[in-house]
Amino acid sequence: MIITLFGILVLVIGIVGFQVYRHNGEEWAEMVGGMCSIVGGAVLFFCLLCIVVAPIKINGDLADYNALKSSLDMARVNPAVSPIELAAIQKEVIAFNRQLARDQYWTKNPWTKWFRSQRVFEMNPIR
Repeated sequence: MIITLFGILVLVIGIVGFQVYRHNGEEWAEMVGGMCSIVGGAVLFFCLLCIVVAPIKINGDLADYNALKSSLDMARVNPAVSPIELAAIQKEVIAFNRQLARDQYWTKNPWTKWFRSQRVFEMNPIR
């Protein structure tokens, strides 16, 4: 949200500066206003892109969650799985749980929840 507000501020300053100094004939100030408009527009475009892409990313995370959980459950009940394979699966589970905890933390944060899908709370840590 801070980056979004920064982008809006830079864009507004750039547009106002460009319009004000364009009529005064100061070319350097007109160029600075134009550059601020371009930078602010680019930042806002990036923020809007993140807002649109975030809900799509959660579908992949949910698929990974279900696949990892089912493979861990099958490995626990299957006696043919070696301890090394089980340890490798548990290592992936630990990494996934860490990422899940980070995603849930940042989704609760009021400054970054714009960029996060609330569906992340549908997943619980894999045990």
